[in-house]
Amino acid sequence: MASGENTLTRGVKSARSLYGRYGHWGKKVSWAFIDQVLFAGSNFIVNWLILRWMPKEEFGAVIVAFTWFLLVQTFYEGIMLSPMSYYGAGKYQKEFKRYLGYVFFGHAIFSLVIACLMGIVAYFIWRYNSPLLGMAMAGAAVASPFLLPRGLIRQPFYILSKPKWSAIGSGVYLVTNILSTLFLFWTDRLTPFSALLGMGVAGLVTSVVQLYVLKPHFKKTNPESIVSARGIINDHWLQGKWSLSARGLSWISTNFGYLLLPILVGYGGSAALRATMNLVMPIFQTNAAMITLLTPNFVRVYNKEGKTGLTKRVKQVVTLVVIFTTTYFFFLMIFGKPLINRLYNGRYDSEVTLLFLFFVALLPVITTISRILDASLVSMGKQRLSFQSKIIPTILTVVLDILFVGAWGMIGIPIESAITAALTLLGLIFYFRNYDNPAKKAQPIPAEVPAQ
Repeated sequence: MASGENTLTRGVKSARSLYGRYGHWGKKVSWAFIDQVLFAGSNFIVNWLILRWMPKEEFGAVIVAFTWFLLVQTFYEGIMLSPMSYYGAGKYQKEFKRYLGYVFFGHAIFSLVIACLMGIVAYFIWRYNSPLLGMAMAGAAVASPFLLPRGLIRQPFYILSKPKWSAIGSGVYLVTNILSTLFLFWTDRLTPFSALLGMGVAGLVTSVVQLYVLKPHFKKTNPESIVSARGIINDHWLQGKWSLSARGLSWISTNFGYLLLPILVGYGGSAALRATMNLVMPIFQTNAAMITLLTPNFVRVYNKEGKTGLTKRVKQVVTLVVIFTTTYFFFLMIFGKPLINRLYNGRYDSEVTLLFLFFVALLPVITTISRILDASLVSMGKQRLSFQSKIIPTILTVVLDILFVGAWGMIGIPIESAITAALTLLGLIFYFRNYDNPAKKAQPIPAEVPAQ
């Protein structure tokens, strides 16, 4: 009896020890997951509502306009957001809120310039090309200053190891985004312009709430501070130029099809593709949140344990995500067709075949592993290799999309995506396994950035 009690006691102590070691990390991962579920859920629900209520051609114009906005966001995040994970958890961690103040001030200037340029482009498209697309581009231009910082206002909470507050912000975005879309529909004002403007309203409300919580410092009160506008610009460009290039290639790989289909098939082709991709978009956005959480952690592991420790951590994460994405793959293969039918009242049944669904469902399995390896290269300061791994697949994206869509129609897009995603993954595996930077002597980084 005593032996049994001793065994039970040791088991309780072991459980407490494990909770003490990993419980805090489990809470952070849980909040990060909730954060992304709310954010991805918002985009999924709004896309679903607009797909149900808006004519195919109009929604296709919204997709094309938003695709061009995503190109702008790609360059914006390459310079503004990507370096934050690296420097926020390292060089500027002791003056993080002052560093944030400079970054958000830079956003205000940068986003206004972007909005003006997009507005000019929208005018010329409306006047000389397509009034429908021009109207959608105008909505993207007006909304861009509030849509661009969606990642910028969430990333700091991950660096501060407070994903709970990012999740709260995503909840605000979810509610505001859905309510604005419902309001536009109920008042019969849902157009390609207003649909994007409604997303911008949700982004504005969320930004106000998150900035109130973060309270960035906009004044430099310490004359000995290492934080300066010139220093941050130089650092962000040094760190971000390769990320910017890599993100630009990723944008082409992900979005070229949405721009090609209106030319060869019509705006309805872009709408049908998005209707299907909407089923896997939550996985892609969950990946983005996971990378946001993992990159600072990878930086710390690499600086503390080197390539060996980082490799071990990467294998652990890859194992978990492969189990999850593979399960989702089989779910879509079994229930994907009925879901498409129910979600969109049968409007896209003829375009979405089982073979089409197979290649779409395969994408998250491949791209999730790629994103993890990509984050590991960034954590080692190897952004150049991340960029190089995408060059050939991106060139093939353009060539194969044109050939496959011309030969087989809309199904050519997911077939091409699966092929080029696999090639990207092979390149990342090669670079991760064969390259390191043993000469780099990084400064030790604390386990967490202290909350300020």
